[in-house]
Amino acid sequence: MDHSSPAIREPLSHQQPSPETISQFSSTPWAASLFTDSSYTPISNVSRIPRQTTQESLISKTLQTPTTIQAWQNFYHPSSSPSTHPDEIITLVKMGTDMNGFQDIAHGGFVAVMLDEIIGMACEFRQEGRVFTMTAYLNVTYKKPVRTPGTVLLRGWVDRRQGRKIWGKGTVEDGEGNVLSQGEALFVQLKGSL
Repeated sequence: MDHSSPAIREPLSHQQPSPETISQFSSTPWAASLFTDSSYTPISNVSRIPRQTTQESLISKTLQTPTTIQAWQNFYHPSSSPSTHPDEIITLVKMGTDMNGFQDIAHGGFVAVMLDEIIGMACEFRQEGRVFTMTAYLNVTYKKPVRTPGTVLLRGWVDRRQGRKIWGKGTVEDGEGNVLSQGEALFVQLKGSL
C-alpha cells in the first residue's frame, strides 16, 4: 500500500432524489414524509454508485437488485439540540426477500452491513477533508427481527473523535421509532491511498 498520498473520497453532497427513488418509498407513509420534510436534506451516497472498478461493489452492484436492496436514500438531519444529540445521517432502505437469513427476516450479517454503512457515512460526513475511513471494529446488538420485504430507517451519528479515530453509533429502526438493531463502531482515517 502506498502511504505517500492520502486516500481521497468524494464528499457527501446535496443530491435531489430521482423520481424512481421517491416512487419506491411512496407506499410507506412514514418514509414518504421524509422527502417533503424540509429538515431532512437529501444527500448523495457514493457507495450506491456503480463503478468500472470493484470498489464498493457490495452496495453498488451485488445488493442493488429488485430482490435485494430495491431503493436506498440518504438524508442529512441537523440536530435541534446539539448539546444532547448530534447531527445525523438518515437512510431509507427498501429490502426484498433475497436479504433473508430466516423466513421473512433479514440476515444478521446484512443488518451489520447496514449499520457499518450508516455509521461509516456519518463518520466520513463529520471528518476533515476527503480522506477514506475504514472500520476498525463494529459491535452490533440485535433487539428485534428486521422483517422482509420491507423498509427500514437507519440513523448514524458521530459520538466522538480523537486524531484519525472516529467513534460512531447507529440504529436500524422500523420507522415508528422502534429500534430493531443498534451498533457502535470505530472508524480510522487512512494515511495513504488504497
